[in-house]
Amino acid sequence: MSELLRLTKLCAGYGEALVLSDIDLVLQEGQSLALLGRNGAGKTTLLNSIMGLTRWRGGLIAWLGQDVTRLRADQRAQAGIGWVPQERNIFKSLSVEENLTAIWRPGPWTVERIFAMFPRLAERRGNMGNQLSGGEQQMLAMGRALALNPRLLLLDEPLEGLAPIIVEELLAALGRLIKDEGLSVILVEQSAKKFCPSPIKR
Repeated sequence: MSELLRLTKLCAGYGEALVLSDIDLVLQEGQSLALLGRNGAGKTTLLNSIMGLTRWRGGLIAWLGQDVTRLRADQRAQAGIGWVPQERNIFKSLSVEENLTAIWRPGPWTVERIFAMFPRLAERRGNMGNQLSGGEQQMLAMGRALALNPRLLLLDEPLEGLAPIIVEELLAALGRLIKDEGLSVILVEQSAKKFCPSPIKR
């Protein structure tokens, strides 16, 4: 099992505010991690720091054994780190299918495979992003991340505010990604209750 990600004494924040101090973390390929805690604990800042979206104040971020501490967010995405932010950041003026094809990179995750993972998206492939429900937009955000064919998927509170039936569908999809596809995931949530019983437990 090879090492995907290593954080060593990472310090980061926003502007002059230091949010993370001396964070150490190691994630092996095929492993997944859930970060649980209340608002303000630094969970989102940690994901943003892995993506290169915070102000670096010290320490090291290594990806596949290479120092990526100074790389831009788009370079980290090209290197294989997928990111689904709380805001989802889909293209609301593009169709579901265009959202996926606009950023697709060659690899095992084709648009049709993504539609098979999220049948609701297949049914709405011609709908604009702003015509989707919140749960469908979350599925599309996850699908867009998969379209980049990442080796690591960062998910920032993907279940927040969604209907129970959508939560079940997303948890089932996460379970398949982790258990069947072997994709590494770092998941941020406020409460473990959403995962009891959890289909993503390995």
